[in-house]
Amino acid sequence: MQEVKYFIDHRQYRLYIVWDGIRVRLNPRLLAVGRHPSYPVYLYTRAGHKFDFTVRLAELRAKEPDNLKRVQYTPITADNKHLLSHFYVKLV
Repeated sequence: MQEVKYFIDHRQYRLYIVWDGIRVRLNPRLLAVGRHPSYPVYLYTRAGHKFDFTVRLAELRAKEPDNLKRVQYTPITADNKHLLSHFYVKLV
C-alpha cells in the first residue's frame, strides 16, 4: 500500500479515472472535478504528482472538443475504488 499524500472530500468532487488510449488503456490518471463550477479541477498521476487542471481543461473544451471526446472517463465506483491508492489518494 502506498503512502497517502492527498485527501479528497467526495462530496465536493466527482472522481474519474482518465485513460489516454481508446483500445489500449495507457497512462491512467485520476481527475477530480469540482461539483460546483467555482471549484477547481485536479489531475493526479501515478508518480504522486498533483496538478491544477482547471485552466487546461477549459482550454481543451474550447479549442479541442473532438480530441477531448476520445479520452475515456471511468467514474470511481465501489468496484474500482481500490485504484485510488495508486494515486496516493484517500477519500474523506
